[in-house]
Amino acid sequence: MPRLTAVLPRVVTLPRLVALALLGVLVITGCAPGTRGAVAPKEAAASPSFHGAWQDRPFVLPDHTLRDTHGQPFSLRKSPSRPVTLVYFGYPDCAHGCSEVLTGLAAALDRVPQDVRDDVGVLVIDIEPTPDPAHLARLHDWLAGLDQEFIGLTGSETDIHRIAHDLGVEIHRADDSTLVHSDHVIAFDRTGTGVLVWTSDIAVDEMAEDLVVLVAAMR
Repeated sequence: MPRLTAVLPRVVTLPRLVALALLGVLVITGCAPGTRGAVAPKEAAASPSFHGAWQDRPFVLPDHTLRDTHGQPFSLRKSPSRPVTLVYFGYPDCAHGCSEVLTGLAAALDRVPQDVRDDVGVLVIDIEPTPDPAHLARLHDWLAGLDQEFIGLTGSETDIHRIAHDLGVEIHRADDSTLVHSDHVIAFDRTGTGVLVWTSDIAVDEMAEDLVVLVAAMR
């Protein structure tokens, strides 16, 4: 059964990731040309209703305003309008892990009924932000090549790292300057409450099944 990414070598470990410790899971991706990331998971404890990890102590979307790839302001709390919003952190020059996760996510969305797909939004927060218009164009084109409805968001490095911290996402540079980051996908409801988390070893069909159940519960 296809999975969001292949299981990769365990080359990166981190001493502490508070939010994901609640899941008993840690997934890290290294992104740089010619490198592979690492998946260092313990099996997430799935709820009876979901293949992903249901959050008894959920994440909360920070009250920050970023900008989309067209330069328009996008409020994390107020702009999402669909019953379910999926959030992922990545960047267009990520050579392997980011595209693999997002390709799997797009495949899962392709497998659900259209009315379910219409009720799911996807936000991809750029972890290597730069005001360079060429970078924004790459971010837009990268996401459009995966799914036309994926929304890329960027902002100041300080804001991005603060949001990532609030959502249990680790971002740092490895010794070889590789940008290393957590690669889980968080599902939020209309109130900005992150109720479900998938790690990159979730099967595409399992994520699709979760989306159908989650959207039905959040409508």
